[in-house]
Amino acid sequence: MQADIQVIPDTTELSHVVAQWWLTLSQQAIQTQGGFYVALAGGSTPRTLYQLLSQSPYLDAVDWQKVHVYFGDERPVPLDHADSNYRMAWEALLSKVAIPEENVHPILIDACDIESSAKNYEATLQRTVVVKSNGIPRFDLILLGMGDDGHTASLFPDTLILDEKTKLVAPVYVEKLKTWRVSLTYPIINMAKHIAIIAAGDAKADKLYEICVKQTKRNPIEQINPEGELIWYLDSKAAKHLPPEMLNKVSLANTQANMTGA
Repeated sequence: MQADIQVIPDTTELSHVVAQWWLTLSQQAIQTQGGFYVALAGGSTPRTLYQLLSQSPYLDAVDWQKVHVYFGDERPVPLDHADSNYRMAWEALLSKVAIPEENVHPILIDACDIESSAKNYEATLQRTVVVKSNGIPRFDLILLGMGDDGHTASLFPDTLILDEKTKLVAPVYVEKLKTWRVSLTYPIINMAKHIAIIAAGDAKADKLYEICVKQTKRNPIEQINPEGELIWYLDSKAAKHLPPEMLNKVSLANTQANMTGA
């Protein structure tokens, strides 16, 4: 997995650095193609990022009217359920910015027909994401997290979805959770122009060593290998076992300086 591994001192500063990157990518995409197409991740670390994006300076600097929001995965729950990735994003970000309702595309899951739910979301992607490559919708940015077991989105170890080569969205039964999920698959994730994997905290450190140093290929996240740019955004706790020569140490101050220089 070829990637830029950026280490930021703490989670708050990490979220600011990713927010700056979001701003830059959104401006570039809107200027060149008229819209910014992004798939959101669930989890606690992205929540902090979304809350930042809903505040100044990002609230005013991002052209939210031209942002199009999608989701990397979802649980089989109503959109207003506490476990819904959509609800988290709505509360932290989407309800606070001037994004048109028609630009927000949640994964609607019928718990009685998971297969059709996945097919319907794939059809939504094909219909609404403007830029395509080889017939596959191409996101400007996909945000991903990482579970302690090396999963990302709902690409869990030892699940059939890991072998999916044609479907862009698929249902997946996660045995250890005793539940179904609907998730984007490798074919569409790896078509993205930019991917950010965000991981923070001591609990991620051992798994990151296994992924980045040992490269065991046993973890679903190791198959994230986009045509475009892949950046790992880690806090210092998550990166503590990684050798210094692998790391690009970043601060909010030098990120802002680089943007100003550009």
